[in-house]
Amino acid sequence: MSVSIMNRVWRHSQAAQVDRLVLLALADHADDDGVCWPGIQSLALKCRVSGRTVQRSIRALQEMGELAVEHGSGIAVSGGSTNRYCILTPRQSDTPSECHPVTNQAKGGDKGVMGGGDKGVTQTVSSNHQESSIEEEESESPDFHEIVDFWNSQTGLPKIQKLTDGRKRHLKARLDDSFFRDNWKAAIERITKSNFCSGVNERGWKADFDWFLKPDTITKVVEGKYDDRNPSKSSGDKRTSRFSWGKTEAETIL
Repeated sequence: MSVSIMNRVWRHSQAAQVDRLVLLALADHADDDGVCWPGIQSLALKCRVSGRTVQRSIRALQEMGELAVEHGSGIAVSGGSTNRYCILTPRQSDTPSECHPVTNQAKGGDKGVMGGGDKGVTQTVSSNHQESSIEEEESESPDFHEIVDFWNSQTGLPKIQKLTDGRKRHLKARLDDSFFRDNWKAAIERITKSNFCSGVNERGWKADFDWFLKPDTITKVVEGKYDDRNPSKSSGDKRTSRFSWGKTEAETIL
């Protein structure tokens, strides 16, 4: 943590509410040049907000000219790398020399360049929040890694070896749905308890991550469509005593 950067944010930042809190969290990680590379989830835990809220605040701070972001240039994490951030909040009477602030052109969408260091950062500045260049930031959302890590931690589920671009697109689409965001963890836990999803069916089918990312899968799981049937009072063999899924029924439910 850099005390000078932290003090600069406290005294001179124009950010308010959650945006200010996120900037302070970044300052808590920053060196004396205002540079840091924490993960989104780490910032979310520090600020007690969601990862997507952190991402919105980061975009807002970029638009205010108080933060520059170099995507994927931080530390390596599961499935990718964190972003590299540079805090641009100026002192009251001067402009910070460590990281040159983004130049905001007359019209939204023009680009400015953050110099300094080995690599400059190109940042899109827009007067319209929805026009911000955010595709790459969304694709590297640690929410993705949290879900992948939780899935891989469960016994009996096929391990995810790679978070492909296609999977990222599907996962991003699912995370836009509040029902998915609120229930994904419970749904995965429910899948692990389902004999049908574990391959105990005449087709030998097992639930995998691509199936989990289908639009209606989580609703079916939460509503109990894959729960075990005819539970036995005895502790007999799992494959025969708890339920029986016929081939036609399995094909229908999938």
